[in-house]
Formats: sequence, structure tokens, C-alpha cells
Amino acid sequence: MLIMKIVLLVCAASMLCCLLLPSCNDKINVNQQVDFSLECWHLQNTIGIDEEVELRLTLKRSADFEETDYYIGYIQLAGQGVLYDREETILENRELYELTSIAELDRRNPCRQQFTLFYRNTANKSPEIQIVVVDSFGQERTLNVRFNVEGKIEGS
Repeated sequence: MLIMKIVLLVCAASMLCCLLLPSCNDKINVNQQVDFSLECWHLQNTIGIDEEVELRLTLKRSADFEETDYYIGYIQLAGQGVLYDREETILENRELYELTSIAELDRRNPCRQQFTLFYRNTANKSPEIQIVVVDSFGQERTLNVRFNVEGKIEGS
């Protein structure tokens, strides 16, 4: 009788431990978000009225996850101007476009995609734009680009 009580007590304790311990999850947790950055270099810091400046951009990704989509746009923070790609497709201020729609996007290395945009200044005020890239997971990177207007004295 004593042995039976001990066996029952051990079984009850084992069942209680099984209920109290968290169950294992055999699902693999896959992170689909990929860290990325946007880099730019432009050939000049000053710009004249109705002058065009070439902006060479690079989207750098920490990994290649094919199912991630990227969108690009810009915000005109100061001055006035137009941003467009090599085929002269104009990007509207405060609108997002699929990065793959940008003309001559270099896709050879998916972790380092290069492309060129052009900015044309249309005012006497020093322009500043913010280029924005957003991925399909909502991650956003911004890059501010500012030019001084040639021959203009700031504050006038």
C-alpha cells in the first residue's frame, strides 16, 4: 500500500510538472526584416537656377531577402525643384515609387543597388530635399541633401 501511494505521488508530481512547464515550440522563428541604409554622393554643393545636379545613390542591405520591396520618394524641405531619373521620369514631391521602377537601377548585387537621380533647382532659394526609402515592412531611412544657390547671398 505504501509503494502504491509513492507511485501515485510520483505520477501526480510528474503530471503537475508537465502542466506547469512551458511547452516547446517547434516552429522556426524567421526574421524577414533586413536592415538597410541609403547613401548618396553628389558632384557639387552649389547649384544655379535651372541647373541640374546628379545624385548617385546606393541602397545597401545587410542581406538579400527577395520578398522585400523598397519604395523611394522625396520631400522638398526648402526651395523649389524637380527630382527625376535617367529617363526623365519625374518623382512627385511626397509620393512613393517602387525602387524597381527607377531607370537604370543596378541590380547585379542585390545587397548594394546603385542608381542615379537628378535634381533641377527652379528657385533662387537654397534647396533642401529629403530622400526617403521605405521597405515593405515599414522600415524607413531618410537622407537630407542641401545645396547653396550660386551667386546668392544667404539671408537675402
